[in-house]
Amino acid sequence: MFDTTSSLKDRLAVEIEIKNRALRELSLKDLLFIPLSYSKVCKGSLGEILRSYIDKFLEGLERESMVAEIYKSPDNSKEIISLFRAHEFDVDDEKTNALLRLSYEAHKNYLNPTTGEIDWVKLVEFNNGNYSPNNPLPNP
Repeated sequence: MFDTTSSLKDRLAVEIEIKNRALRELSLKDLLFIPLSYSKVCKGSLGEILRSYIDKFLEGLERESMVAEIYKSPDNSKEIISLFRAHEFDVDDEKTNALLRLSYEAHKNYLNPTTGEIDWVKLVEFNNGNYSPNNPLPNP
């Protein structure tokens, strides 16, 4: 392995640790004000929506660029691509754990049990600090 890819491997290892730590500490409050296109928020299951939020959250923690690395060292492009693919797989377990934890919380507190739809009013109120699942707002 060349020095270029060896250095990249080390930098990606640091990034993985940062991402995994952030995923372990992630809460719904961390996600809801992340700008996410309405096409991702307005369709799909709760799990798909949360996955989109988590992916967007993780993008903010990324410091390495596959394109930049390939540009710097085009002869090592296959190795560079392999390192980035492996990096994604290394984050998957912690991402799945975060998704399960947040899905449970959202299902328990912010899903309408009758319709199965997200109660966005409760979720937004919670994010603004005006709603607690243990002390719900009165119905208007």
